[in-house]
Amino acid sequence: MQTARPGLPAMFVAAALAALALAACDKKEPPIDGIGSWHIGRSVVSDGTVCRPLEGGMTYCSHNPEMNIAEHRASVDLYFRGQKDSSPLSEILLALGACDVEAVDRWLTGKLGVAPAHRGRLPVWPGKAATVVAVLPASDGVCEIHFLEPGDEKRLAAIEHESQPAANK
Repeated sequence: MQTARPGLPAMFVAAALAALALAACDKKEPPIDGIGSWHIGRSVVSDGTVCRPLEGGMTYCSHNPEMNIAEHRASVDLYFRGQKDSSPLSEILLALGACDVEAVDRWLTGKLGVAPAHRGRLPVWPGKAATVVAVLPASDGVCEIHFLEPGDEKRLAAIEHESQPAANK
């Protein structure tokens, strides 16, 4: 018959607490799926402010509350896949006006890390819940940040094309 060593239960408790503390430190942020109250695939047309149907079955919503991004005021435009009140959000467009490109780039890098991919000159952060694309600056001097449905290659290619100088189109 074995006898218990003194302090053995205390060692187990200490080890369990240390494991729990490490697990808490390892807790990951949920995947990026949008910004503010807007979430790709979860927000719906009825959440938008001023909405109107577009050709091709999409719905566009404007006049949504502005956001502050890297000390810039950003307008928020929303695009939904469908024309019913329950149609899901497929794109968020933040337009920052004439912007400080370095400040916006620092803000994006601070929030998302270094862009793991590029499309031409555009940094791209592909994700499980959304793909983020930055146009810094767009052809008219406005900085844009797009949140897209993951894997929306067609829209990603269109943003890349739109961002090229007029001579390259």
